[in-house]
Amino acid sequence: MTEQDKRKPEEAPSAPSAPAGLKTSLAPGGTLDTLGRASLLGLHLVSGMIVGALLGYGLDRWLGTFPWCAAGGFFFGVAAGFRNMWIDARYLIRQGQGPGKKTSGGDAKHVDQNHPRR
Repeated sequence: MTEQDKRKPEEAPSAPSAPAGLKTSLAPGGTLDTLGRASLLGLHLVSGMIVGALLGYGLDRWLGTFPWCAAGGFFFGVAAGFRNMWIDARYLIRQGQGPGKKTSGGDAKHVDQNHPRR
């Protein structure tokens, strides 16, 4: 082995690190994470209505009962969409309060990051 072979190979250059402000906005509970979760609120309602109506329409074609199952599926989808919106809105409110901050009821609550949908 020559002297050149004994030397350690040069380490590959590491990826440039993001600015500190960007790191905190991408972290769980950061600005972009919160905006992403908030943007899903409307999507939950719309997707619930569409899926419910399509499943009901499929049942109507199979059973020959149009429009009863489609209407029932639509309203079931609306209810499911509102439920999902409610769960996500509660999570966003709790996330904004953080541990030790006061809630609207006046008592401090701890947010468990491992179980966000409580």
